[in-house]
Amino acid sequence: MEKGLFRKDLYYRLNVIPLDIPPLRKRRADIIPLAEHFLRDHPGGGIGNQFRFDSEAATCLKSHDWPGNARELLNVVEQILVSLEGETIQQVNLPFYISKKNRP
Repeated sequence: MEKGLFRKDLYYRLNVIPLDIPPLRKRRADIIPLAEHFLRDHPGGGIGNQFRFDSEAATCLKSHDWPGNARELLNVVEQILVSLEGETIQQVNLPFYISKKNRP
């Protein structure tokens, strides 16, 4: 708004109910349920597919700080589904930058 690039009327329309949602790094218990929701919501993850995270993959996801928040998590889930064989998501299926901290 300071530079005049954002319409003031749109700002005031969007600012009717301000929402303060903490980042995922402060809500680690929400990471797996949110990822599971993204799995079910994805076109390849719907009815009939029972995708799940094994314990090591879940630990990796929960230990990542998610600087991109839910959008980053959604992108990771989509990336996993593109190359996943089977229905169990393991640590090796995660992007390296997420799983590297927990690899032996």
